[in-house]
Amino acid sequence: MVYVIAIVCGSVSWLLYVVTMWDAVGEEGEPAWRRLLPRGRRQLGYAAVCCLVSGLFAALFRAYGYGPLKAARYCLLLGGLVPIAYRDHREKRIPNVSLVSLALIRALLLIAEAFLYPAAMAENLGFTLMGGLVSGGVMFFAYVISRHEIGMGDVKLFALAGIYLGTSVTYILIMVSLILAALYGVIKIARRRLKAKDEIAFAPFVAISTFIVLGMGF
Repeated sequence: MVYVIAIVCGSVSWLLYVVTMWDAVGEEGEPAWRRLLPRGRRQLGYAAVCCLVSGLFAALFRAYGYGPLKAARYCLLLGGLVPIAYRDHREKRIPNVSLVSLALIRALLLIAEAFLYPAAMAENLGFTLMGGLVSGGVMFFAYVISRHEIGMGDVKLFALAGIYLGTSVTYILIMVSLILAALYGVIKIARRRLKAKDEIAFAPFVAISTFIVLGMGF
């Protein structure tokens, strides 16, 4: 089962990378479907890394006693956050198409959970909806009181994390992300490579924090 999760989640992670970087890959006039195929050493290497990392985390989640759908849900979130973090770091924006793609994948997983565990359907649905609403609501409140210092893309990103992780784990994720971002800002300011009013991309800290939080078994 670990190998199946690794291959499936690694392949989907590659597709999420293509979706996130859609306007940054391929050549003009190239058929759209060809962009979905990894080509060249760099792209083939990234696809292989997606499968390898998915396999390692699937094995870790199995050791934690997680079921295959929960392990797949976590692996897919991790795989989708990496290209989002890269795009945000490079351009200071989070593509909506990436968030929508991950949300659709979560919906498919929710359908699979309802099919395999019908008795827990209401509980899983409540876990998903409450996770998204509460986590997104907390970040939207921060967005308002910070006078838009926090981007709306970050609000939507945490709402997305909430539907994958639930409320309690996303709270931990928010705290770890804020701590890492604050440490980064303090170090950069101390080294005079960043001013207090400079904008920094937040998605990379969310991605790193997700790897840390899930890797520790929260």
